[in-house]
Amino acid sequence: MKKQLKLLLRTHESLIARVSLTAICIALLVFSLAGCEDKSDNIPTDSSWQGIDYLMQQGWTAYSNGDFGLAYDSFLEANQRNAFYLPAYDGLGWSAVRLTDFTDAEIQFSFITTLADPATQVDLLADAYAGLCLSATIERMVLEDAGESTTEELQELAEKSIQMAQMVFDLQGEDYAPADHDPGFGSESLHLLNAQNYYYLQDFGNSEAELSIVDPDFIDTLLVTYGIPVEGEVIELEAAGDDPGVSWSLTPVNPGIHHYTTIEPPDITFPLEYIEYQVTPFNENSIAVTADPPDFGEIAYDWVEINPDRPGSLPGINTGLTGDNQMAGPFQIGFTFPFINYQDSVAYISSNGYITLSITSDSPENLAIPDVSNPNNFIAPYWDDLMLENGNGHGQAFYYFDEDGERFIVEWDSVAHADTSISDEYFTFEVILYPNGDIDFMYKAIELGTAGEPSATVGKENIFGEEGLQLTYNGSGPIEPTSGMGVRLYRLLEEGMEFTVSYVYIGEMAEYLYELNQRIESLIEI
Repeated sequence: MKKQLKLLLRTHESLIARVSLTAICIALLVFSLAGCEDKSDNIPTDSSWQGIDYLMQQGWTAYSNGDFGLAYDSFLEANQRNAFYLPAYDGLGWSAVRLTDFTDAEIQFSFITTLADPATQVDLLADAYAGLCLSATIERMVLEDAGESTTEELQELAEKSIQMAQMVFDLQGEDYAPADHDPGFGSESLHLLNAQNYYYLQDFGNSEAELSIVDPDFIDTLLVTYGIPVEGEVIELEAAGDDPGVSWSLTPVNPGIHHYTTIEPPDITFPLEYIEYQVTPFNENSIAVTADPPDFGEIAYDWVEINPDRPGSLPGINTGLTGDNQMAGPFQIGFTFPFINYQDSVAYISSNGYITLSITSDSPENLAIPDVSNPNNFIAPYWDDLMLENGNGHGQAFYYFDEDGERFIVEWDSVAHADTSISDEYFTFEVILYPNGDIDFMYKAIELGTAGEPSATVGKENIFGEEGLQLTYNGSGPIEPTSGMGVRLYRLLEEGMEFTVSYVYIGEMAEYLYELNQRIESLIEI
């Protein structure tokens, strides 16, 4: 076929200069039509005189027999009989395509796309755009084989072919089928042309999509024939931008073309709705992953009791805190806890409803977050001026490293407000730290008593007091703790998250291209 195309190219080269004449030709045609009278009714229709109907029939017969030169001559004579007769331009265009006279084809089809009535001549318009689609594809292949065009020019032809096919689908959807010629050239053929052009543009996803429209089993068959299944390959995230905590790319071990079957996200604690991954089948080894989890969110209430005096409790240890404005510790967390560009393995516990990492400063006056004044480097499930062991049987604090659950828990049990003028106000809450950096706040009882209004700070703050997360401050904020509520502060994302993927690896791209070209060559060699 390449030799045939090279021979045809020599005919084509002499016509390149005619591209700029298209608009002039159309203008001259419109001008001439305006001054001409349609005399087709006066033309005899007997076969000896070769009327228009006879010439058109003769042209399409010759076209079907592969005699495209004779077909062109018949359509040209029909056109000379009546310049108003647009179907003759369609015949001229299709014959020119088969003669690889792409410039002339564009001129002939342009008469139709310019002059045809979209309301009454939809079929004719669609056929002209289909001809332009095939013309652009064959021209690209001829020029590519000759090696006399730039990559940009070849890409433009591929894009033009796709655009012309879309014009056909816009006009007739999947119902396009030429009435007078190429009975096998319909919507399916346009999809195959699109697949070939998308492949040339290295848009493998759209190429696969077009092929799948024609033959839903084509890709599966190809994978069975040339694919190597890879199950459960673990892929580590690689930074895809300046912020590795938000956007990554995944790179499989095998180079080449991949058809992904499943992608399993890592064991994450924020809802899956906040992580997205995009895969273009047969893409060049990459999966784009973006994650934009919230800083915090309400979660299911799941109280973990560590006061050993209560039923079903884990064996928590009393902090020894009594009275007002006290800090106890350091207590071993049980693991190294990552926290806002800092990490530590010990914690200090305040009687005022917060814990700190390596900072022993205590303050009864809760502040807004962030604030550079002490305390800093803290996590506050309910920071307020609280009182422990206040003489009414209330007020204890416990801590516990749950090795089985891999978590560190601090519980404030039935603590009261230090202001003795406030009665019947007791709070039971806890903070849970996880090795991955997540933080849970659980609120068993928030009883405001005679105070009637919340006056606590809830959130976290870094070691310098210049960065943090505030959920509420004196009743103002996105989340105000209430009894039976659970809240999670999500960790900052870091590199190192792993996805598990399964896919079919196609080792030979040439095989894919070969199969694709096999499906399209019959269109070009009709």
